Amino acid sequence: MLRQAVHRGAGLTGAAWLIGMTSLSLAACSDSSTSSNLSPPAAPTATALSARNVSLSWEASAWDGVDQLRVERQQAGSELVALRPSPQGERVLDLGLEPEQDVDYRLCREQAGAQRACSDWVTVTTPASALGTTVDVTVAHDGGQGADDLFLIGVLEFDNQAGFGAILVLDRAGQLLWEHVDTTRGYVNDAELLDDGTLLFNQYAEVRSMSLFFEPISRFIHADHPLVALPDSLFDPVTIETEQFYHHDADLFGSDAILSVVFTAGHDDVTGWDIVGDGVVAFDRATGEDSWFIDLFDYYDVQTDSCLPCLEELTFGQGHDWTHSNALWFDSEQSEIYLNIRNLDRIAVFDYPSGDLLREIGDGGVTFSHAHDPQVLPDGSILVFDNGLHRPGGEEYSRAVQFEEGTGGQLEVVWEYREDPDFYSDVMGDADRLASGNTLITDAVNGRMLEVEPGGGKVWEARLARPGMRIYKTQRVAGATFRQWCGLEPL
Repeated sequence: MLRQAVHRGAGLTGAAWLIGMTSLSLAACSDSSTSSNLSPPAAPTATALSARNVSLSWEASAWDGVDQLRVERQQAGSELVALRPSPQGERVLDLGLEPEQDVDYRLCREQAGAQRACSDWVTVTTPASALGTTVDVTVAHDGGQGADDLFLIGVLEFDNQAGFGAILVLDRAGQLLWEHVDTTRGYVNDAELLDDGTLLFNQYAEVRSMSLFFEPISRFIHADHPLVALPDSLFDPVTIETEQFYHHDADLFGSDAILSVVFTAGHDDVTGWDIVGDGVVAFDRATGEDSWFIDLFDYYDVQTDSCLPCLEELTFGQGHDWTHSNALWFDSEQSEIYLNIRNLDRIAVFDYPSGDLLREIGDGGVTFSHAHDPQVLPDGSILVFDNGLHRPGGEEYSRAVQFEEGTGGQLEVVWEYREDPDFYSDVMGDADRLASGNTLITDAVNGRMLEVEPGGGKVWEARLARPGMRIYKTQRVAGATFRQWCGLEPL
């Protein structure tokens, strides 16, 4: 529920300001809200968007005749904090608040020569959080390269996968800066921030997008989805019903389309089972209209190419789980789509737009078994999160593994991260190679994320404190970029 602010009179200013989101020691401000001939602005419009976030907005005219605006925040028992909006910006998103707290804000106009004029204070109360967990940092970052990094995670609850789903942004200290929790619409699979700050995510066989200010942009859902009739006050106005059950992964495809894994349906005459396979669809991100589609039933046969233990499982109430594809990677230079087919222990590479199956990568589960999230690296090698479910020989362990394709389809491991004793995440998870050369790993089932150096040393590690909470995958986000998306001036 969004909570609007109430107004009160001007208060005292403090002696420390937070610029962006980092505290700086500055000279003490005047005890008066106005210390010049500048006219004070109207109080900002303050709306609590979540337990961690408040949106502050104002009229563009507040910038007239001044060099700088600042939004000041004050809470009982805390030092005054100042948020510096981007030049000519008309709103900011405050980050990292605590649930069920009264927060006071005011807008100040500032001009060279220490002239300033501030509005009345306005009070808003953050709502309670349904998240039910904190984040524990178990290996602290050393404060060097990457100290400003933030992390976007999709969270689910093991015992309530059809109900609970959350998307969080946290910092190296484990502080939750941004929070979106949904207790009725199911788990979040893939979630990623696009280059313009749009949040694109897959939630319980839907594809959704929204701004960090909780403005809904799009929602695509199958017309027969079990939740299609459940009211959704945020996304109902932008909902488009389609003929696809989207799942696991949805990526921006060019500037105007989305590429997603979808369920497809078949029937096996030998067993009499209804079979759930997968396809890949490209669709218009504005209208939902499909522009390209392939179906794995056109490339593989259930009787000759299956994981038998997997096939006995049911998925999404649709039938027996055959291929269980879980991730996409588009190579724009080669115009190739990499599809990770989990239950077949292979990565299929398709030409776009012909749909031709160019090659298959895999060795029967030896190098990677029921893996997630392949990443094609600049040298052509591939990094995956190797879950280890149904590994040949039955050994249960997970790892991040990087391999090269050799002659005759042989796979050569060139790097791996494995722990002693082993960790095991039979489902979900990912591994991302960062620009620094480090690898960001999501140990999903154990609710853990960690960054490791090429030599295997841990740079940082954090985990969800509440047992049963899982992280589907983790995306690293530059802190300065995230602040800009929130309307804040870079530090």
